[in-house]
Amino acid sequence: MTAGGDSGVRSACPLCAGTDHEIVGTRDRSGAPLTSALCRACGHVYTVPRPTAQDLSAYYALRYRQDYKSVAAPKAKHVWRAGQRAAERLLHLLNAVRPPAAVLDVGAGGGEFVYLARRAGFAARGIEPHQGYAAHARERLGLDVANADFQSADIAAHSCDVITLHHVLEHLPDPPAAMARLRGWLKPAGRLIVEVPNVLSWYHAPRRRFHRAHVQSFNRTGLENLIANAGFEVIAVQLTPHTAHLNLVARKADPPPSITWRDASAEVRDGLARHTALAHALSGRPLRRLWANLKRPLAERRALMRIKGAPDARAILDAIAREHGWTA
Repeated sequence: MTAGGDSGVRSACPLCAGTDHEIVGTRDRSGAPLTSALCRACGHVYTVPRPTAQDLSAYYALRYRQDYKSVAAPKAKHVWRAGQRAAERLLHLLNAVRPPAAVLDVGAGGGEFVYLARRAGFAARGIEPHQGYAAHARERLGLDVANADFQSADIAAHSCDVITLHHVLEHLPDPPAAMARLRGWLKPAGRLIVEVPNVLSWYHAPRRRFHRAHVQSFNRTGLENLIANAGFEVIAVQLTPHTAHLNLVARKADPPPSITWRDASAEVRDGLARHTALAHALSGRPLRRLWANLKRPLAERRALMRIKGAPDARAILDAIAREHGWTA
């Protein structure tokens, strides 16, 4: 995936359309060239220039999962990891709405969240742009997961009680347009649940802050600005444990609320400057993360060994569902 030639449109801030920015990164987490800019008008951080929507669509349909996980369909360990995260997301969803609400998971991956949500009694379905992962969700888990990107998905207007986006929004080239499309899919007073990486999180070392697949890098104020300006009432914003990702819950508002756009540029600039390699090392996070990564494979093997029979995707997710009492 490449950004292609520059243009005024793809160099402007995708949130506020400001054209005055400063460069805050020149490399991605692998060391490859990637330019990241901080908007001086609102504080949003974004890739300059952004790839076109067509380039992104082709990339996520065919290459993203291979680049990220080196597989075309999830292995047992991937299902287990994604299933554990999906269970955490589902507990969060249950705090917001109750079954049998109609739930759409945008960027459904291998379908782990949709599967567990259905086990908990929700009328859940998903859309997933990657061909192999969408096929896995349909063929191995029997789910309604359409192989479609965000723009081509055929979702009826006002058909969803809840829409969830787990680490999706940072991949989209035009977040305001995405919000408008999502709002149209939601029923009156429908809920939107979004989780994105937090550009001010210290979970990653500074040299690994920017990811070439993440064309947007959100801060809390910018995310709230985006959601409220799209016609939603922000209900709650939380930082997820360990990673400090941003998790936001909002309600579709009618009429849309009037908001005051807030500028977070000073906060983001100062936060990025404070997060140096030395400060990160002294924080103790690298050692804690190393220890967690050393423990994880052993814990995963033990968990998979406890599953009777072949640990296929359905058996793995059924075991997770039983642990939580989701048996619908």
